[in-house]
Amino acid sequence: MARSRIILGAVALTFMGVTFSSGQAQEASPAAPIVPVPPAECTIEPRPIGELRQLVMHGIDDYVTGATPAPIEFGGADGGAPADATAIAAVTATIREFTACTNAGYFPGMAALAADELMTRPLGRVAIYAGHLFAGGSGTPAPAETPTAAALDAYLITLQFPRPLPQAAWSTILEIRDVRALGDSRMRATVVTASQDEPIPVTDTVYLRWSRGRYLIEGTVRDKTADSVAPTASPSPEGA
Repeated sequence: MARSRIILGAVALTFMGVTFSSGQAQEASPAAPIVPVPPAECTIEPRPIGELRQLVMHGIDDYVTGATPAPIEFGGADGGAPADATAIAAVTATIREFTACTNAGYFPGMAALAADELMTRPLGRVAIYAGHLFAGGSGTPAPAETPTAAALDAYLITLQFPRPLPQAAWSTILEIRDVRALGDSRMRATVVTASQDEPIPVTDTVYLRWSRGRYLIEGTVRDKTADSVAPTASPSPEGA
């Protein structure tokens, strides 16, 4: 969603652009204070290292063989039924905690809030790069240059350590709106975000699926055309 913040072996989900923060600027001015989601709100039970290893190995296989995962049919902006209050609260909780874990730079927490298909191939690609660097290589590794067992273990250990983003880059959720039920235990929500570094609000459509006892993020689509605006409860200085 945002520009990538590639911190090798730590915040691999940002390699996929899956963070709720600023990115491509919109023609709008923020109307609410930039108060970020504190990293302390990342309290979810982290994804076990054994599960991360399985995802990495699957991702390496997919990357080496060139396998293309089946695309997720996200659909357009229309459709679906308005979500009830319980579903809205559950969707909001996932989005907010994912943002907190992103600000904390805590990958196991982010992974616990993401669907498997969101992570496998990017994790495999980052593991191959990490193994390449671990072996003293430079430049771009060959697709078949899979990491050694030692390199893979080092990569998985590195994933466990938080690497917090600079405070000015912490994401702020200005608004979560238009939460709709799409069927098949899936939801869609519009999320408006900003950060101190890049205060112009941006809008993303976030897709979630019920799994492992909560809604997990399975994909996002950046709105590159609409002017993003913050909630009107806090007027901008121009309108004060």
